[in-house]
Amino acid sequence: MQSNGFVSVSSLIRELAQICQQALTGCLYFVSSDNHVGKFVLRQGEIILVRYHLETDRDALKLIKNLDQVKYHFSDRDISKSLRSESLPQNKSILLLLGFDQRPRDVAQQATPSQNEDNSVQGLSDAIKARIQEQLIAYIGPIATVLCQQAFATSDDLTTVLKQLAEHISDPEEAKAFLQVEKTF
Repeated sequence: MQSNGFVSVSSLIRELAQICQQALTGCLYFVSSDNHVGKFVLRQGEIILVRYHLETDRDALKLIKNLDQVKYHFSDRDISKSLRSESLPQNKSILLLLGFDQRPRDVAQQATPSQNEDNSVQGLSDAIKARIQEQLIAYIGPIATVLCQQAFATSDDLTTVLKQLAEHISDPEEAKAFLQVEKTF
């Protein structure tokens, strides 16, 4: 359970959700692209402590949600000395704060951006941005991260953003297929 190089923060959150679901004990360590270190400490799938950079718990969660790229590694080392932080919400709330959509896939696909609880200031939720970026990476590689940041900064309209990003896909059929991602939101 480790990333190969930097990945989107949504990949880290999906990994965290999977570790919770598997009721594992240990630490999910991560480092941001600006070299700040963080960790999620888990006991039998329950998140008992969150640290990132100089912050803990809710303050750390706010910072983690805004990260772009991370590397991560899970260690099942003994955490018996770690106590659950009293100010930390339950797993479900933590994952929601981080933009993880726990609804079944078919229900999640029917939701519109305005229905998501994690809407960002720009109008597109962090979860939608992450899915768009992951889709574009599949077509053009890691440069998609930069292109997505630029597109999200210029528009908060889903259709406009997708059309702008599709222009970077050289194969017309692949560009058309990429645009179909809009139907999943």
